[in-house]
Amino acid sequence: MLPLTKKAWISFFSPYFPQKKKQVSLESLVKEKANLSSEVCNVEDHWLLLCNNIYVDIREASLFDENLRAIEIDQIKEGDIVDVWIEESEVIRTYPALATARMVRTKSDLH
Repeated sequence: MLPLTKKAWISFFSPYFPQKKKQVSLESLVKEKANLSSEVCNVEDHWLLLCNNIYVDIREASLFDENLRAIEIDQIKEGDIVDVWIEESEVIRTYPALATARMVRTKSDLH
């Protein structure tokens, strides 16, 4: 049996360990177009149900208002319009669809 080098061990086991998330500045993220924009139909623990039938996990998301001030989940209400930047490259096509948010920004109150 050949001895495995450190590099071989790392490459073999790397898929089993979570990767560090790439740090993205808030300003650069906001310059990107949001992946989703919708009205909030329901707010649950760490989920937003958007009215276009997408559940968005916001557990690790940064939450901001339109002026880029940090907010808490309890400041997002049903009927709010939000922009959502998602973590993965696409929405999981179930019904309702599922997505994980990197950032959620509320828009001005239209009521």
